[in-house]
Amino acid sequence: MEVRKFVIGFIEEACKRDNELLLKLIANLNMLLKDESVNVVKKVILTMTHLYKVALQQAHVPRSVMTVLEANLKPDPEPPEPKEHDEPEPHGGVGAPRATLPDIMAAQLEQEKELKRQLEEEHQ
Repeated sequence: MEVRKFVIGFIEEACKRDNELLLKLIANLNMLLKDESVNVVKKVILTMTHLYKVALQQAHVPRSVMTVLEANLKPDPEPPEPKEHDEPEPHGGVGAPRATLPDIMAAQLEQEKELKRQLEEEHQ
């Protein structure tokens, strides 16, 4: 049992260092999920929760979505000091809250769906 738990920990660390290993080692973790020892199964489940980030890095994310996400997640430059004679900016100005990640992804998904519909209409 201790050897299997060590192997699970080794797989976890290896996948964290090289995320492409997860694709090769996921079958081994799946096999260990069926182990008769409850402690081994618990260790596999805990390891998989840690490897969730690694799996997301391997997931296919379109370049257009990544570009939008990276642009919106960059820190804002230092905002200029407000002047006394400046009027408050309308919605969407410097002081407006940034769009959240789910909002950005939903908007990008809608754009991609619209493009797909347009392409399908052109081919018909």
